[in-house]
Amino acid sequence: MIVPILYADFNNTFASSRDTNLWAISLHTYGSLKDLSNQGVRLVEEMPIVIYMDSAEGEDLEADAMTYFDPTYKCWMAEIDQNKIRYVPSHTELWDQKVFLCLQCRQDLASFFVEHQRNFESCCPNCELPIIAATLPPNSAQFQ
Repeated sequence: MIVPILYADFNNTFASSRDTNLWAISLHTYGSLKDLSNQGVRLVEEMPIVIYMDSAEGEDLEADAMTYFDPTYKCWMAEIDQNKIRYVPSHTELWDQKVFLCLQCRQDLASFFVEHQRNFESCCPNCELPIIAATLPPNSAQFQ
């Protein structure tokens, strides 16, 4: 199994609601959604992922994480051990991408976002899947 790599804002960390010895980082950013959609991945409970954040020229922060949906915040979280954050060469191949592929039909939605100002309440004009499909809550009606 290929472990997805996605952007997360390491500046937005707090104690996990599941284990206060671990940090939780929300995955509700545009960068997280874009990386998931481009890799064709929809979040599910207990999914191993790698999260990254650009930190300096040529290097990123990175950590292995496990996903969970937090019902209080109503969003997906990446749970990490803060002692295992590492510096790695930059993931520029991910965060420099100008494409945003629909999770289902794989149509590039980048130009659609220019016209609709990244309105995540909208749907793909080709297949009508919600643009935020990769980060919908577990058991969402769109996937039943």
